[in-house]
Amino acid sequence: MNQNARAISLLLLIPLTLILVALACQSSDNAPEAPESNQENKEPKNNEQQEEELAPALEVTGEEIVILSSNASQDIFGEWSIHGLMQNTADYPVGVVEIRLEALNAGGNLLYENTIFSASYGITPDGIFPFHINTLERFDEIDKITAEVVNLQRFEADVASVEISSVSHSINDSGDALIVGEIVNNSDHQVYIHTVAGALFDLNDEILVAATCDVCVKDLAPGESGPFRILLIGFSLQESNISEQAIYLFAENVPTIPAPNVTVADSFYGFTDMMNNVHVFGEITNTNSDPISVSLLGTAYDSNGNMVNAARYSLPFPYISAGETVPFELVFGGPYTTPDIQSWNIQPEMTTEQQAAADYFSLPTTNSEFKAVGGLGSFTGVVENATEQTLSQVTVILVLRQKSTNKIVGIGDIDLWDQLPVNGELEYSIIIPIEEGFSIDSVQWETYAFGR
Repeated sequence: MNQNARAISLLLLIPLTLILVALACQSSDNAPEAPESNQENKEPKNNEQQEEELAPALEVTGEEIVILSSNASQDIFGEWSIHGLMQNTADYPVGVVEIRLEALNAGGNLLYENTIFSASYGITPDGIFPFHINTLERFDEIDKITAEVVNLQRFEADVASVEISSVSHSINDSGDALIVGEIVNNSDHQVYIHTVAGALFDLNDEILVAATCDVCVKDLAPGESGPFRILLIGFSLQESNISEQAIYLFAENVPTIPAPNVTVADSFYGFTDMMNNVHVFGEITNTNSDPISVSLLGTAYDSNGNMVNAARYSLPFPYISAGETVPFELVFGGPYTTPDIQSWNIQPEMTTEQQAAADYFSLPTTNSEFKAVGGLGSFTGVVENATEQTLSQVTVILVLRQKSTNKIVGIGDIDLWDQLPVNGELEYSIIIPIEEGFSIDSVQWETYAFGR
């Protein structure tokens, strides 16, 4: 089954998608790799990879990487994934590891072969890092896997030491797993976390599944901490078959960067949607003298103070002007055993690329129609190009506020990539989860649009 067919199968299994189809609208979403220090796995300490490019330097011997183990697992679609562990035995970081994989049946016949790239951002000296790929193929069995390193690069990096704490995993009734934890910078240097990866092991200490974080902190000043979250979905995992979890990451000492001067106003619980995702709303104010672009990282805790989830919200506004206040929404989602979120912490991070205010134009919009089906609301309208030039990208942002309290009850956005000529119009459709009993008459419907 090819990627498109698999994606369609995934969507058909999710009730949310059926509602989207009923609304005849479209929506979209998107998601890294890693080693570590003080890791709570069984192999040597220190692991991970880097997320911005680290310049390759010097020569490699080709003998730095040792494949420690490999295994195959079958997902709920019958497709096989290959997972493994590799170790950097050198005293310098290496990465962009090119691995040749082969899968054989019991008769020694070749079932699958491919070359993959792993640890694109580097592995620390003596560090361990997982590799993984979904073959998108179905076989009756895989009896043997061979993994051979055929190429790699050497990096120059000032490797940082960080602490990993509060690591736990949960598995829901569908067998999907969620691994969460926090990274603590106990050094006196600014640290950049390039990525984080995690793996679960069976009762024979064989690697079952591995993945990289879909949420993870990036910048940590001395003494700061931040969360990570790793989703392992589609493998019908059972807690009784799990012996342990392992975390791998790569952290680098970097020059000190100023923290974003922003104020996060009192955030509040909004609602829990039909998929058990917890929505938290609030507002953020730019107290800098210049426009800035930031994202927000949230860490959720249960009634006992244990970390249970993490979320990141990249503000759809291209920038926040000096003194401006804009709304935000953090959605704590993913597999749950119990969505017991009682408190949360929110920390701002500067985005990698700051957008220049002059690059964007504010555009007028006209709201036209609202439809509700189940736990979703579809909001449609038109955005107009009132500038004097053709635009290649338009972002429309929807904010819903309760009329009686002015509190935010919903946020959504969409990017439109169609060419928008001068005086032209584009239709938009934004679909967001809404609370049970939602009434469009009780809310104020605000839209903002930016083009460039």
